[in-house]
Amino acid sequence: MKIHIRVFAGLKERLGGDRVELELPANATVAQARLALAEAFPAAAPLVQRALFATDSDYLADTTLVPSTGELACIPPVSGG
Repeated sequence: MKIHIRVFAGLKERLGGDRVELELPANATVAQARLALAEAFPAAAPLVQRALFATDSDYLADTTLVPSTGELACIPPVSGG
């Protein structure tokens, strides 16, 4: 299944854009999406490992199946004030 991940903040800078497309097996979990994203972009792996994944307005656990829409948001930790 082809998925689309929107990235934000520091991830957007490290990946050179705000969207990534990845190929995952059918019935993939968020954990599998996280791993695939980290493997595709090793320089971003530390942020990806600590990031939250969401769809629409819901945060997703790593055990959650990737939604059938194939759309995820990856929100890295941020700091500032």
